[in-house]
Amino acid sequence: MRVVEPLGPHTLITAEVAGKPFRAVLESDRAIAPGEVITLAPIPDRIRWFDPETQKAIA
Repeated sequence: MRVVEPLGPHTLITAEVAGKPFRAVLESDRAIAPGEVITLAPIPDRIRWFDPETQKAIA
């Protein structure tokens, strides 16, 4: 975990996965610290993909 941003009911995390940037919005039901290793279980219908060049949503 590189950056943890508490946003009230949600927490935005920024990390690297396989050397690539990764962001996720998590529920704020537990404290997460920068540098902590976590396991995520994504909700399939809430995943959003973005084109890395244009930054536009693609799915």
